[in-house]
Amino acid sequence: MEEIIYHGLGFIIIILLLIIAYKFLSNYRITKQKEIIAGLLMFLFFLAGLFFHNSIFLLNVIFNYYPTISDELYYFFNFGFIPVVFLSWFYCFMNIIYPESNKLKYTFYVLIILSIIYEIFFVVYLFFGAELGVLINDPNHPFIIMYRFPAQFISLLLAIILVVKSILSRDLVLQLRGIFLAVVFIFMGIGLILDTGIFVNTIQQLIGRILIIIGAYFIYYGFFLTEDHKLFQFICRVFSISME
Repeated sequence: MEEIIYHGLGFIIIILLLIIAYKFLSNYRITKQKEIIAGLLMFLFFLAGLFFHNSIFLLNVIFNYYPTISDELYYFFNFGFIPVVFLSWFYCFMNIIYPESNKLKYTFYVLIILSIIYEIFFVVYLFFGAELGVLINDPNHPFIIMYRFPAQFISLLLAIILVVKSILSRDLVLQLRGIFLAVVFIFMGIGLILDTGIFVNTIQQLIGRILIIIGAYFIYYGFFLTEDHKLFQFICRVFSISME
């Protein structure tokens, strides 16, 4: 029963993020801002591992068929798309906060090169590691960690900068966006930590997915809230905030 609820929450996460991805695409058709496409890629590739595991579960429930998944394929879907998610997030941040910064652009190019190198070696070691003597058979394998941890740290740092700069803005819309983004990063961050199964506790994993769902709900408001939005007007009425 817990497994059904766990995967059911996973499908809710997939649906929410696909809706958000569609809204990003809709906004791109209007604004033609490249960072929106980067955001779209970030969400779609973030879903890769979740979609992979939930599809297997669905096959098992509906068709009573549980395909044999190799460890290599499992690790690829869990860790092979980290560079795409990381680079997409970095590009979004760069274009939203510091679009004219040459230092960030050069840093972005360096990160692209490092990410390509990581991805090449990751795929080679993952699928041909036995022949090369470098076998990736652990989520905490040093090769995975040496890219994943710096990427996570940089991503968290960028998220904090984005939230702080938004909240400190004199623009009320940006302030509210910053608050919503803070909610997103806090809930999804804690949720992802619990969902990874670090504590090997199903209840904690269920709580983790619920937190991810709450965080995902506020993503769109964190990026696209406007003065015309009903939620913005509701907040202004409730807290008696002047929009001038």
